[in-house]
Amino acid sequence: MSSYWEVIASKRANSILDKIPLEWRLSQDDLAYAKSQKNLKTSISRFLNNPCLLNIMIPEALEKAERLDRLHQNNMPKGVLHGLPISLKDQFHVKGSDTTMGYVGWIGTFEGDGESEKVGRVDSEIVAQLESMGAVVFCKYDETTNNIIGQTLNPVSMGLSCGGSSGGEAALIAVGGSSLGLGTDIAGSVRVPAAFCGIYGIKPSSGRFSYRDVANTVRFNQILIFPVLEAPLTMKYWQNPGQTLIPSVVGFLSSSIIGLEIIMSALFPLSPTYRSSQEPFSWKGSQCVISSKPVSSLVQGDRLKFGIMWCDGMIEPHPPVRRGLQMVVDALRNVGHEVEFFPKSAKLFGLIYHSR
Repeated sequence: MSSYWEVIASKRANSILDKIPLEWRLSQDDLAYAKSQKNLKTSISRFLNNPCLLNIMIPEALEKAERLDRLHQNNMPKGVLHGLPISLKDQFHVKGSDTTMGYVGWIGTFEGDGESEKVGRVDSEIVAQLESMGAVVFCKYDETTNNIIGQTLNPVSMGLSCGGSSGGEAALIAVGGSSLGLGTDIAGSVRVPAAFCGIYGIKPSSGRFSYRDVANTVRFNQILIFPVLEAPLTMKYWQNPGQTLIPSVVGFLSSSIIGLEIIMSALFPLSPTYRSSQEPFSWKGSQCVISSKPVSSLVQGDRLKFGIMWCDGMIEPHPPVRRGLQMVVDALRNVGHEVEFFPKSAKLFGLIYHSR
């Protein structure tokens, strides 16, 4: 007999499937044929056996896309992201849907509170910013291991991890299900999945993009560490008794570096300055990928110097990782750059860290 939470989780998983239009689904005959073909079987299994979505908003996305098409036909684009489909980690609130973060207890609630008037009525500030520029949110993805849809694996090699915690986005982009998405990152939750799945990811500086009304596991004793006057723009730092946490930041994943540049340059002018000590600066488009020259062309006079961390002093990287780093080192040196690591400051830091 299934427990109560299993029944709730099963209903939610089935409801996700029900949101996929029938005309988009493969028939049983098509599936049977595909599975019988050796060259298709592995590719199909990456989709059928690797769930990564916790919420699908196809009808709403199509309706919004139709409105945007009409604006486009009348030469009235809504913004620089007009018509661009974007996927979100299931931490970002979107009006009309709940946010679970993979928790069964959060299904149909507002961050676990089923009585809250905010259920389905809140947009995270950065979601509102994206939609104000014409972006179309069409799904929210999981954090790779949860009791609602199970585990998400690496679509490139199903025997490996897709990384986390924004691994659902990396898996989705890797199979072509999205081209651009939002995640969150503290110590690699965007960058690790991007690396594992062969896509691109970036963790911006803390506070550079809005974290307002983004769900978080730790939400007790919320305190603002900034002046009251800045409160409307401020993200919250979370503390539990005896446990101070490093806040996560909004990060981005894409199938291309240019995709990261497009979304960051669009959001940058809207980004709040959380700290009065943070020096405001404008987006430097001339220094970005779209307008930049190859790195090899920069060797004029002084060489560039790159640092490669082969090991953090505790965990040795696997041989394939070391081989990949060596390929980077060789490529940089071949075009005249200098590759050197361990400056004195890093060595001293290592000695201090390991002497604790």
